Amino acid sequence: MARQLYQRDSAAFHLNATRRHIRLARQQKGAEGFADAIQPFFLDLQEKQKLTVQANQQREDTYDDIMYADQALDDAIRTTYETCKQYDRNHPGEALVLKIFPNGTFSEIVNMPYAEEPLAADRIAVSIENLGEKHPVYSLVADLRAKIAGVNATLEAYKQNLTHLTHAQVAEEASKASLRQQYEFNYLDARKQLGTTYAERIFPQLSVRSKTTTEEEAATATSATK
Repeated sequence: MARQLYQRDSAAFHLNATRRHIRLARQQKGAEGFADAIQPFFLDLQEKQKLTVQANQQREDTYDDIMYADQALDDAIRTTYETCKQYDRNHPGEALVLKIFPNGTFSEIVNMPYAEEPLAADRIAVSIENLGEKHPVYSLVADLRAKIAGVNATLEAYKQNLTHLTHAQVAEEASKASLRQQYEFNYLDARKQLGTTYAERIFPQLSVRSKTTTEEEAATATSATK
């Protein structure tokens, strides 16, 4: 008996099994209709898988953007600290570093979780602004604000891309279910119309998970993204 598709099977496995079934059905006289019946479901899952892959790539890209923006903010904070420290050397007794960095260091800020660092950096910017526009270190505010905005923008984009990915995954699962159901319908109908022997011939052997099968699934997944 031909192995059926299961919910736990990946989209790539569904696509590979169906591709092979369509190919076999088109070779068997009188079975072409089964290929036609399942083709729309196959194409739909191909498209849904493609959208999931794209959404995941966008999520990965935005995560990379967060890392990049966070590092840029880290550098701006370090520059601010070093500038304040230099100012204190030139103006003994003013203790500017402690006014801007109450703990006397920047390390706890640059090591914060990405989502928390912009707020801590904003406190630094506000502390500098309170010194007044004429203060020598006031010019640091503009760069700090720009870097803070950069991190916040990438964090927001990441949240949106996570939502898009979730929606794509849900749509892919629904498409898998529809394809899986039609695959079963094809098998049952083929047994009625063609008889067991000929019906079995138009379904691929899926029970053995060989290296070749895995490679075929990967190739199917790759082609679906083009």
